Amino acid sequence: MCGIFAYLNYLEPRTRQEILELLIKGLQRLEYRGYDSAGVAFDGDANGKSIQIIRRSGKVKMLENEIWNSKDIDFNQSFDTHVGISHTRWATHGAPSANNSHPQRSDESNAFVVVHNGIITNYKELQKFLLAQGYEFESQTDTEIISKLIMHIHKDKPHLSFRELVEQVIQQLEGAFALAFKSKHYPNECSNESNILEDDDVAAVKDGNLTIHRLKRTLDESTAREIITLKMAIQEIMKGSYSTFMQKEIFEQPNLS
Repeated sequence: MCGIFAYLNYLEPRTRQEILELLIKGLQRLEYRGYDSAGVAFDGDANGKSIQIIRRSGKVKMLENEIWNSKDIDFNQSFDTHVGISHTRWATHGAPSANNSHPQRSDESNAFVVVHNGIITNYKELQKFLLAQGYEFESQTDTEIISKLIMHIHKDKPHLSFRELVEQVIQQLEGAFALAFKSKHYPNECSNESNILEDDDVAAVKDGNLTIHRLKRTLDESTAREIITLKMAIQEIMKGSYSTFMQKEIFEQPNLS
């Protein structure tokens, strides 16, 4: 089962090493879900105009080793504001490999990157459309069409906000999915469509502010929802008194009888 973890620091300086440590710890907490590969996306420069991606098949430990052994990362560089996204993948489309791992990217410049849980049931139709537009694919995943689709819409409608772009993309997708986006065109912003919220909710983080919008089923139309902040003790999202995560999930299921 796939897992998504994102981390944002806003006007709270963090080194790249601290940011990567937090992203790795987030993935480690998701390991119980089962997975075959993992990856992270983070800023390549202080202004967020470039994005670096590191992906590996295998355990999070293998990804961690590749990160700390990299000669291309300045771990001491500090960021006042930064958004990083990460992912553990359970293969549904394409065998476990670095190319099929998430984040998936729009192009070689990593203009848009996305992590994805779930399945896009109309990905073949969307891929056919994108191929006709001249896009080339480097993975076997249904996720890659999302990253290329958002870039395609951005080229056509560069005036849209990041949230509006994500909403346009979601209107084209069929299936069950949760998504997190990052882009060098919208530095220090993160946009999400997630079942952790409610179906058809889009959450956007910009300038340290979180807004949640209810996506309507007509294009270019959404309404802002009141944000309800939930404070959850760390014990509640870890194993607590249960011996395993499986036991915890079984006993926390609602009584459907």
